[in-house]
Amino acid sequence: MILLSDIVIILLLILIKGITTTCSTSLSVMDIRRTKYISDKDDLNYEKISNILANSQKYINASGIVNAFLGIVIGFLLALNVFSALLDFIYNLIGTQHRIANILTAFIIILVFTYLFALFSIIIPKIVAHKCPDKVVLKFIWILKFFSFILTPFIWVIDISIKFFSIFTKDRLTSENDFSENEILMMVDASGQEGSIDEHEKEMINNIFDFDDKNAEEIATHRKDIVAVPIDISVEELINTVTSEKFTRIPVYEDDIDNIIGILHIKDFMNAIINEGKDKFNLRNILMKPFFVPSTKKTDDLFEEMQQSNIHMAIVVDEYGGTAGVVTMEDLIEEVMGDIRDEYDGEEVPDITEVTERVTRIEGSTPLDDVAEKLDIEMPEEEYDTLGGFLIGQLDRIPDEDEKDITVEYGGYIFRIDEIEDNRIVMVTVIKQEESV
Repeated sequence: MILLSDIVIILLLILIKGITTTCSTSLSVMDIRRTKYISDKDDLNYEKISNILANSQKYINASGIVNAFLGIVIGFLLALNVFSALLDFIYNLIGTQHRIANILTAFIIILVFTYLFALFSIIIPKIVAHKCPDKVVLKFIWILKFFSFILTPFIWVIDISIKFFSIFTKDRLTSENDFSENEILMMVDASGQEGSIDEHEKEMINNIFDFDDKNAEEIATHRKDIVAVPIDISVEELINTVTSEKFTRIPVYEDDIDNIIGILHIKDFMNAIINEGKDKFNLRNILMKPFFVPSTKKTDDLFEEMQQSNIHMAIVVDEYGGTAGVVTMEDLIEEVMGDIRDEYDGEEVPDITEVTERVTRIEGSTPLDDVAEKLDIEMPEEEYDTLGGFLIGQLDRIPDEDEKDITVEYGGYIFRIDEIEDNRIVMVTVIKQEESV
């Protein structure tokens, strides 16, 4: 028969493992939200918590060693005593072949103890640790202190090993001041909830981490929205374009937009008109060399390159060499700082406008991840960049401009296409479907 003492020992070890995991996870949570727990010096537990957090890495390392040791011991006991006892019990109970009894025994042990491990060593510890980490640490830190004391030689060996392997990496793995991206974002989120930073500052920090994940095509002004002029444009037409558009730099193309031959700076244009006059003006003579970048170029690399070369506009080209869009230095800065508006910008029209509780108006050029976040649904953000592209993909065709009542049902919403221009979806009305009773 299965020895009751073995089962009790295993359950006790799982419980200890759960407690140490809860305590170490709580320490990690408190470390990330450090400002919350050590901001009030009048708190009775201020000094105690400060001392604990000062040695948090040592306690977390001790917990890792203990959990690894307990996992090995539990596995050893399962293999040595519980498996053989349960195998004999099942074999005698059902009288089946020994091989089938082996498989059945292994299945039962894996199923039962995976459940116990997941529940008491992962799920419950994480829930408790995130709900009240300070209470957990103050109550159970003595356990980790005890283990860290008796495991001092092991912890020392591990620290030496980490330092040795860190020689082969660029980053110092042992630095207690180094935080991962997720840890910093969690700290930012916690600071935002506590009021330590405002919403705009929080958004800027998040944007910094998102910046190097984006490529040039994602932030570029689409080719259909580019304000560009042909090389053979008349002086009068060029003056009208310059005065109406209010841009300081305008791409110039020959034959079509896929053949951009230069960038016109308005200051150079005005100087040429003043110095040479309209009759002698030659647009080619004042064009600046265009700066071309592939659509896949990362925004952080693009920013650095444009900054070093003092370039203010980049032409984004697709894989076929055609013009995909235009990126300006202002576009790159806005990715971090948010929208920068000047005296020439018109009144800002939001991409997403909530009409009623169930009805939302969304521009077709709105990034799909923004739409998914607003509607709180899963959308194929890896496949499509914008809402318009997503709807065209769902329809598997480009709607005609004179088509009416074009709708797509997705994720509990009806997407009604209201406006189409130049083969692009301009405006969409999104209606939340009634929930079936």
